[in-house]
Amino acid sequence: VGKIPETTPKRTASLWGEYRPAGQPGLRLGADAFYVGERAVNGLNQAFIDGFVRIDAGLSYETKIGGRPVVLRALLENAFDKNYWVAAGNNLLAQGLPRTLRFNARFSF
Repeated sequence: VGKIPETTPKRTASLWGEYRPAGQPGLRLGADAFYVGERAVNGLNQAFIDGFVRIDAGLSYETKIGGRPVVLRALLENAFDKNYWVAAGNNLLAQGLPRTLRFNARFSF
């Protein structure tokens, strides 16, 4: 009673934007920002970890290969390589991933 649940921020926010260049059909460029506020490390609120802002950026390209739809994607997570605590609970801390580049492709048959 009167305590903040562990790893639960009072405030969070996210913002996503996407740009589709007119001269490049199928190309999409995007970026997002995530904010997570301060969080308690345990149910007794004996300590708190700082909040953080993480920025991600990505692109996707829709095309056809052999007449079949294909979507190619790249995502750069934590673009500014910020160190942050992603979770806290049971008196343990979990560090957020460093800058990470992910690729994937979706083929429709």
